[in-house]
Parts: sequence; structure tokens; C-alpha cells
Amino acid sequence: MHTLNKSVFPARCNNKVDTEPPVFNIYPVTSPTKEDVVLNYDVLDNITAVERIIILGQTHFSSDGDYSVGLIAMDRYGNQQSRSIKFVIDKTSPLLRFNIKNIKLKTEDFIYTDNVWQNINSVWTSEPVVVNYIANDTLAGIDLIKSDLDTDIINTEGIGYQAQALAYDSAGNTSAV
Repeated sequence: MHTLNKSVFPARCNNKVDTEPPVFNIYPVTSPTKEDVVLNYDVLDNITAVERIIILGQTHFSSDGDYSVGLIAMDRYGNQQSRSIKFVIDKTSPLLRFNIKNIKLKTEDFIYTDNVWQNINSVWTSEPVVVNYIANDTLAGIDLIKSDLDTDIINTEGIGYQAQALAYDSAGNTSAV
């Protein structure tokens, strides 16, 4: 059996011993974002040169996703430091839909989603109705749903209502119905 032993001695530069790893500065990324992301970082070593930087992943991101990137830096004498960064890119608008329920009958009269009316039982009713807005966003999550109705319950007979709602996700994307 043969064994190879490798010893790495601390480096001396200007009478200083290098036992410290390189120092990382990874510039922050807004997360979630709807913009492309280019990973920016600096690596410094106060005594010896940085010999190698290993990037575990890519440095330019343009597609929707939940990302994690690792970086490892080594100086000439084996001192190493690792860092990671996580972020979310979401360029997709949230899914927004609404439904209208008859309060007295507790029936769902119609649903509007993806620009299509579904389950139309009755558009006209003299009973109070409730308007529910439902939004979903799997990456960034929903930040806010705003409606131009003063109330979710409509009690007034004989008036045609038009309503609009907006959904905002945490990355800044919007949807409207």
C-alpha cells in the first residue's frame, strides 16, 4: 500500500502567515423579481492571491424559477470560503378569477376565468349576491387584490354592475378581470 501525504504550509507574505480564507461579497438580488438576474460578486484575499473560484450553477438567469447558487473561493494555500444566494424570478402574471354567488340560494351562478364565463345558470337575479375574487401565483405569491366595488355584497335591485379587480404578485406582475 502506498500513501501520498500532502502538506500545505501557511503562506508567508510580508512576514504574515496566510491562514485566512478569501472574503466574499455577493451583491444582493431583489427577490422576488420579474427582471433578469446577473450574479455579481467580489472575492478578495488580503495576503495571497485567490487561486480558484467555483460557481455551483450559472451566473445569468432569465427564466421563471426558484434559484440557489453556491460559490467557493480558494487561495493559493488551500484556505477556502463558500457562500450561497437564493432568489426567485417570476415574470408570469398571477391567475385572477372571480365568482358570483347568490346569498339566498347559496349557488354559484357564474365564474369568470381566463376570459371565459363558466357555469352560467342565471345572469339576472333579484337576490343579493357576493362577488369573490380569487388569485393565485405559485412563485412570488399574491401581494394584493384590489376591487373597484365598495363592498363584496351587492344588495341593490335593478342596477347593472360592472366591476374590475386587479391582482398584484410580490414580483410586481399584475392581472385584471
